[in-house]
Amino acid sequence: MDAMKQASHGSASPLGGVQARLMSWMFILSQQLMMPTIHVAIILGWIAARNRLLDEPWDRLPLLRRMAVLGIGIGWLVAAPSAIAHWDAIHLPDGLFWAFMGLSSLTGIAGGIGYVSAFALLAARLDPRRLGAPTAGTAPHSVAQPSTQSPAAANPPSAPTGQSPA
Repeated sequence: MDAMKQASHGSASPLGGVQARLMSWMFILSQQLMMPTIHVAIILGWIAARNRLLDEPWDRLPLLRRMAVLGIGIGWLVAAPSAIAHWDAIHLPDGLFWAFMGLSSLTGIAGGIGYVSAFALLAARLDPRRLGAPTAGTAPHSVAQPSTQSPAAANPPSAPTGQSPA
């Protein structure tokens, strides 16, 4: 377990650091493939896409606010003990060094969902429809592609004064 801790904190020897990191990456990769976190994240992404949660965020602002607050809060709250242990502010025995890993990976999904929701809220706030800027659907039809029109249609004659155009 000393090698795992040394891999995360660094090593005095460059070759020792490479060896320790390769061992820890193999361990982490095998564990991540067996844990449901990746699968849960994919399924939650499919559900969000199916409900157009990120395509139309302005329609689901209350849900996105709750998801952002809860997700980021849970992610930070559960990551705090792991970060404190990593900085050696609290001493954990070698056997408990990886104690927070499973919990952190599960709540990392909550944090990720929270940050995605926060960015969706930002996108909804910066949306041109909300700011009053014209969108593609509000442009005049002759402005869109004037090169495909005849000169007469692009520059119609003006009506004489006092008469309304037909």
